[in-house]
Amino acid sequence: MKTFIWVLLKTIQGLGLITVISGLYYGMRDHDMNYELLMLLIGSGMLYGSAYLSDKWVK
Repeated sequence: MKTFIWVLLKTIQGLGLITVISGLYYGMRDHDMNYELLMLLIGSGMLYGSAYLSDKWVK
């Protein structure tokens, strides 16, 4: 079970990074700074939230 949770948290971290990168791409393409900032906040929250949970629960 611990391995499954670790893999799930690492997957969420990867999705957070993809969210930030794709948000920057689509925001620059559409000239939408609000979209870029929203995706930056969501992606950062996913990345750091799952890293925090990984450090607290999986170690």
